[in-house]
Amino acid sequence: MTWYCVFLDEHRVAQGEDRCLVRQFQALYERAGNEAVALFSAAHPGHGMDLYFSPESVQVARGLIEYYGGTPCEPPDCHNVHTLVGQQGARSRLLAHGPA
Repeated sequence: MTWYCVFLDEHRVAQGEDRCLVRQFQALYERAGNEAVALFSAAHPGHGMDLYFSPESVQVARGLIEYYGGTPCEPPDCHNVHTLVGQQGARSRLLAHGPA
């Protein structure tokens, strides 16, 4: 299964689109009841943010991902992301820890 990423530039973040996306995803997450459904964020070098949807999230949030222009991507590095929505420990369970 594939990870997806949504990039929001600084203007979209300033307009609150990140908070809107997170609220919508939170509602989907609560209905899913699946510990592998999670949303992560990372600061983007171009002054915005990347939002990463775990592979299991795609099943429950496909419309949301498409609406925000999500694209398939590699899994993010565990050390570079923060969990926005997900069970405690989701980051360490779902993401590789990178080189030791």
